[in-house]
Parts: sequence; structure tokens; C-alpha cells
Amino acid sequence: MYKQWLVLAYLENPADFPMASTCLQLSVTNHATAHTRNVSKHMRNAIGLMTSIVLVFTISCNKEPIEPFELSVADYNYSLAYSVLYNLTNEKLTITYRGDLENEKDSVLYSTLDLPKRQLKKISEINIDSLKTNYRNDCIDDGDVKSFTIKKDSLSKTVHLSNYYHPELSPLIEMINGIVPEKYQMNYDKDDLIQEMKNCEKYKNAD
Repeated sequence: MYKQWLVLAYLENPADFPMASTCLQLSVTNHATAHTRNVSKHMRNAIGLMTSIVLVFTISCNKEPIEPFELSVADYNYSLAYSVLYNLTNEKLTITYRGDLENEKDSVLYSTLDLPKRQLKKISEINIDSLKTNYRNDCIDDGDVKSFTIKKDSLSKTVHLSNYYHPELSPLIEMINGIVPEKYQMNYDKDDLIQEMKNCEKYKNAD
């Protein structure tokens, strides 16, 4: 145990006690190193625990039952007189070509059961009653026109999007495009839709 007067004298003029300064530096360094090792160990343990928790929640969410639903997206090409129907359920995605010419038969282009469970669960939770039947950018006549039909809990509603980005429905197109081969992807540009909506709003406010 250091005498109190020695401690006070050292604090007033450390240069008079060179050996004490050296010992103190070594003591602090050793303590800091040991503390760093302990912190690193605790951090690794904490990260491991958090990772385990995330995995448990992810697995639990994936195992939760998805409420049955059926959603179809009709992507129209009026100039070529045909449409492509994307039919999505909680179990399967099917793409069907539908010709609008006389005697032209429908044909299945693609189907898959490999679907992202988390996105499916979000779709199943969409509140049909909260949706309007028509959303459009009033400044554009043609362009990106899609119709969504949602069936759930014996309810059904068809929603038309005309050059419009909808925060609940439009991401479904992104999900489908991320699943299907490129040649079957829908024509869709999120950034362009949002920008055109902003431009239209500015134009209307300018009047």
C-alpha cells in the first residue's frame, strides 16, 4: 500500500518518480489488454446469441401457416392484342399466355412451387377492404397498366393500376420478377413510376 503523501507527491510532479510512471503505464496497459480480451470474448458470445435468436425467429416465421389466398396479375399488351396472366397462390405460381384474337387458346408458359415464404405471408395479410378499385397517374393515358385480382376469405376484389406505384401491390411484381426467368418477367420500373407520379403531382399543383 502506497503512503498517502507519496501518492500526492507523485500526482503533483510525476517526473520525480520515473519508476512509478513506468510501473503505472505497464499496469494500465496490462489491465487494458485483459479488459479488451474480455470485451472481445463477451462480444463474440453476444453476437453468437443474437444470431441464434434471429435464426430461431426466422425458422419459426417460416413454419407459421400462411393463410390461403389467390392473387392474379394481368399484364396487358394492347398493341399486340394479348395479355399474360400471373396467378399466385400460397402454394404455386403459374404464368399463362392469353391471346385476345379469335380462336386463340390460352397456354401455360411457366409454373413453380418454389416460392419465398416471407413474401407470401405479407401477401396473405393484405387487407382487401382497404384497397380502392382504381389507382392511376392522371397525366399518362397508356403505359404500364396492370390489374390485380385478390381472393381471400371468400372475398374478391379487382384493383387496376395505371402507371401507378402501390406500396402493397407493386412489390408483388418485384417478387414475381425475382422468381421467373427473365423472358417471363413483367415490364416494370419502380423508380420510373414513382418519378412520373411526382412529376404529375407537380404539374397539377402548378395549375
